[in-house]
Amino acid sequence: MNYYKILNSAQTDKIEDITKKYKELAFKYHPDRNISNTSEATEKFKEINQAFSNIKLNHNKTYRSFAQNKFDFKHFTDKLINKGELLNTIINKAKNIDVTEFFNVFFDNIKQFRFYYDDIFSKIQTDDINVTINVELSDIFNNEEKIINMVRKRKCFKCYTNDLKFCRTCDNKIYYEQEKCFIVNCADQVVVFSGESNEEKNKKPGDIIIKFICKPNSIFNIINDHDILYTINHFTKEPIRNEFIYLDKQTYIFECSYPFASSYIIPCKGINIPYSTKRGNIIIKINTFNGENNNFKFRLK
Repeated sequence: MNYYKILNSAQTDKIEDITKKYKELAFKYHPDRNISNTSEATEKFKEINQAFSNIKLNHNKTYRSFAQNKFDFKHFTDKLINKGELLNTIINKAKNIDVTEFFNVFFDNIKQFRFYYDDIFSKIQTDDINVTINVELSDIFNNEEKIINMVRKRKCFKCYTNDLKFCRTCDNKIYYEQEKCFIVNCADQVVVFSGESNEEKNKKPGDIIIKFICKPNSIFNIINDHDILYTINHFTKEPIRNEFIYLDKQTYIFECSYPFASSYIIPCKGINIPYSTKRGNIIIKINTFNGENNNFKFRLK
């Protein structure tokens, strides 16, 4: 398809002139101006737009390519001279290279890379280290952070740089017992430190997996991972007015009247949901006889 012919133009025309002819034809064949022959005008209008889009995309490239193909003798000679000077500089520098030193540095870098990253392509992994820690429910609720010291077998990087002298860190065994502190948030409940387990030759280090187990609480329990269950025993038809100190150390009052529902939900007062700004709920369960009433009051004292 000859896009220039569609726009009554030539390839040697300036883009400004082609644009002017495009606008004239687009105005002429616009469907809104050809109501009596809308279908043909629409097809012609699409053809004009397609032609102009292709010309606009390629016209400058074609012109630039044509201009660049013109032979410039001065540019050619300057380029040849510059290349000659560059080649001469490279040759002169090559004469001063100590080949022995070059290969020593090269192989030393390869050796160092293999020392540091001998496990990079390994498919075998050392065992994960699993740690279980018992914490209070209040620690989980209040996002308390714990510092955990752990000792793992890790590679000694000082061995490679001590010029074969005695290494006081690992006694020249390459691997040594390294202590490291890990800071964890109790609210996460399960924390994984990738690649922080023991290191062994030709093996990728496994993970350290820290899991928090909530100690039994005489008043509150965790349910549904992030909700707090609070149970009230009430076996009369008298209205309930229950006062309790919650995990945030504030005193709350819960009130409801008969008939009682089996449970009541207080939104966004539970445990923090990891990787979000949301919290679970408080679920207040009433142990009583049958009858339900969803009207209740819950407030700070």
